[in-house]
Amino acid sequence: FLSAYECGIHPNYKQKVLDARDISTQVTGRRLGHPVRALKNPFSNQFAELERRADVGDDALAAFGTGAVRKAAVDGDLQGGSFLAGQIAGLVNREQTAQEIVDNVLETECKAVFISTFNGVALSFAKEVLALLKDQGLDDVTLVLGGALNENMDGSMLAVDVTDELASMGVNVENDLNKTVEIVRKIYEN
Repeated sequence: FLSAYECGIHPNYKQKVLDARDISTQVTGRRLGHPVRALKNPFSNQFAELERRADVGDDALAAFGTGAVRKAAVDGDLQGGSFLAGQIAGLVNREQTAQEIVDNVLETECKAVFISTFNGVALSFAKEVLALLKDQGLDDVTLVLGGALNENMDGSMLAVDVTDELASMGVNVENDLNKTVEIVRKIYEN
């Protein structure tokens, strides 16, 4: 849904997703216990390098990454932003409406929709996707949401974790890849 017309990310972010190939992403953040997959750029390359270095402490590494998602999503900073996106970004080749994406789910008899969100919109975006699925009679489609599962509440600039709220809505919020693969296996076995 990063490529959806309704998605409010900076146009540079959207274009990076549309330009992505199958080898355009990398995982960083493992050392800090918060791995993310992002499109390669100078920031992600430097973060990966700092993460490998023993002389860079965890606090310094975390400080280096602070604000990088905002730089990507809001400012469109191609050098210093963290452009979170899954490996599937290499298969996204055009901008569509959210409705067209849901129509594709209908046409392909999809059993699950996987979405990675960027900082501050997880709850509102999940509500919108679930409403679209329900309107199309797709209540049985599993919504799996990953990425930054938080929301800017009540106009605050500080996003809060909304994992529990999402789970209570029936959204699968498992961010462990091995567990997610098992969920997919169960969905398609039924």
